[in-house]
Amino acid sequence: MKKIRSNVFETNSSSTHAICIPKEHTYKIQNIVTLHENAYGREHDVLEVNLWDSDILDYFYTACKYLDKYYETDYMSKLYLLLDKYDIEYNEHVDSEYPGIDHALDLKLFIADLFNDEDLLLTLLFNKDSKIFTGSDECDYHLYDSFETQNKNVDELYDVYWTGDIPHREPKEERFRLE
Repeated sequence: MKKIRSNVFETNSSSTHAICIPKEHTYKIQNIVTLHENAYGREHDVLEVNLWDSDILDYFYTACKYLDKYYETDYMSKLYLLLDKYDIEYNEHVDSEYPGIDHALDLKLFIADLFNDEDLLLTLLFNKDSKIFTGSDECDYHLYDSFETQNKNVDELYDVYWTGDIPHREPKEERFRLE
């Protein structure tokens, strides 16, 4: 099924996620984490890194589990090796009856690239300025839009990667490939 919504041609899914990684690769690794497997779709939310937990680590963990289960990747073993390498104690918890990520396949190459650039991956997971905006193209705004408006120099400070149907933007052929 295909529709035209908000003057954007798209598939029937309306979820969009913007992953914002600071260009300055600094981070403070947490020694103990709980890995939450959740559902990430079209709800409007901002995922961040806090002193006591990382919503972004939960998103990444959920993506790895989902891709391993349905697309036969080996991302969970790589994540466990990374956590062990930095002596990060972890426990795992399922927070949703139907965990997963809309457009998870869009993340497959992106996650592979992150595992090949450990500094960038650690920045995403443990930098307090990293953000993931989830939302939908069904309305005239996306939470990322207000973030972009408040921070005029977003392009100078962040690398931004999108999944799903990108609201109010021209689609890029390879949205997630890191250069």
